[in-house]
Amino acid sequence: MPIPGHVPPELVRDYRFADQPGFADDPQGVAAKLLGGPRITFAPHFNDGRPSWLIQRYDDVRTVFQNSEAFSSKALANYQGFAGETWDMIPLELDGERHQKYRLLLNPLFSPKKINAMEASVRDLAISLIESFQAKGACEFMQAFARPYPISIFLNLMDLPLDMQSTFLGWEYQVLHAEDVEVRRDGVKKIIAYLRGVIDERRRKPGDDFISYAVQARIDGEPIPEDDLMGVVFMLYIGGLDTVVATLGFFFKFLASHPDKRRELVEHPDLLPDAVDELLRFFAPVNNSRLLTRDVELGGVTMKKGDRIFMVTIAANRDPQEFENPNEVDFRRPQNRHLTFAAGPHRCIGSHLARRELKIALEEWLKRIPDFAIEPGAPTPAHATGVWGIDNLPLYWPAR
Repeated sequence: MPIPGHVPPELVRDYRFADQPGFADDPQGVAAKLLGGPRITFAPHFNDGRPSWLIQRYDDVRTVFQNSEAFSSKALANYQGFAGETWDMIPLELDGERHQKYRLLLNPLFSPKKINAMEASVRDLAISLIESFQAKGACEFMQAFARPYPISIFLNLMDLPLDMQSTFLGWEYQVLHAEDVEVRRDGVKKIIAYLRGVIDERRRKPGDDFISYAVQARIDGEPIPEDDLMGVVFMLYIGGLDTVVATLGFFFKFLASHPDKRRELVEHPDLLPDAVDELLRFFAPVNNSRLLTRDVELGGVTMKKGDRIFMVTIAANRDPQEFENPNEVDFRRPQNRHLTFAAGPHRCIGSHLARRELKIALEEWLKRIPDFAIEPGAPTPAHATGVWGIDNLPLYWPAR
């Protein structure tokens, strides 16, 4: 498509993350190289073929996050659009007062108090999974731990059958990672059909789970409208299946490749909370986008109403204007205002749960398997569609 007239030609750059040299081995490092170019660029065909402004400086990204009036989340992901649905993914794709009402409704599901009550069962699950393969001296980490650990937690929260985990993952892969539109459409339709059946079941027989909570909830004293209910449940489903999985993959690949950093955590477990945040900064798995509701000037560049803004959160987390030595992992970093969980009104609602899952995973793994490495010569390529992640991570360690 032609370049819009308001876009300065010198800012146009044909860019796709996965096409950049070295992306498969170090995707976040490749993204951070954008910081060496213009403050803002325009990609006419970007990753999904849609023209987008690319914003990667920390201050600019935070500015966009904070201003939901000018930078709207409407149709941000729009997975449901593949199936011809017009409802919003809630609260992700809402703005203003309506967004605030649903955030207030859903916040109790992910409160620190709720997460504290879950800790024992989460820890038991982590221990059980690790001990199931510990004596073998090796595992394919993504399959053996990174997927079943957070996904089992979330399926329990939604009271969905654990024996359907592989089916759910298959649908999720279609929606978030398939490049073929028809494959993505098929995945979305299957998820929606399944969730509609679950919603009907919880209406007849509610329980103590996230879906039952949504079914019985009230907004302004009234039951949640049907489309909004589907938007809430679909968002809970999609949000719980991939981000922590991907993050665990990046965390453990790094620790397997950096024995000095691994030993630091083994010898100083009190560093784990700060280490989780530092690794979240360094290995953010998600970027973000917005739509302009009005003309805006940012960083000396005029953008027009209707333009799409793609925030390279992964690069912003390594901006040297915000972080000292940004390309080094420092578990003792004194200030870490990373943007992995976004900022402002749309800050990730599940951040407390994600942090706790990651901390417990590291604690229990390092107690039992303090020394581990990647199988020599094994490829561990990353993907850039949807949530960035690693598909394969074969690890080995001295069996005891």
